[in-house]
Amino acid sequence: MILSGGSNSSVNTAKKTVHKFEFEVGPQGKLVSKMVALPSMNQRRMKHCQVILKGILFVFFGHQDTMSLYSDTLEYLDLEDPDASFKEIKIQNYGKPYVVEPMVFVEPCTSDSIRFFGGQVKDNRREDFS
Repeated sequence: MILSGGSNSSVNTAKKTVHKFEFEVGPQGKLVSKMVALPSMNQRRMKHCQVILKGILFVFFGHQDTMSLYSDTLEYLDLEDPDASFKEIKIQNYGKPYVVEPMVFVEPCTSDSIRFFGGQVKDNRREDFS
């Protein structure tokens, strides 16, 4: 399990941290977890999405430092490369409305396609992302 970003609940400020949790069944059948720190993201993020596709962690959308700043980049990390760091790509044609907390779906048949739906938007206008 990988957790990225999030916010400090008392200040509502986004984080850059990324942690991987490894689970195993220990002695006496109890679940034991180990937390491993991964490289930090380039941007602070909260209310964002993440998905792992072909061994690469993708992180995108959401808020930056505060609730009034929105992320217009996608970051990715090769989980197979122990020396990797997050790389960042600006999302093209990404204007308003900003997407926050959409659901991510990876089609099992193709496993190279990511689809998004839902999510909150800053305003109620409809705009074309193409």
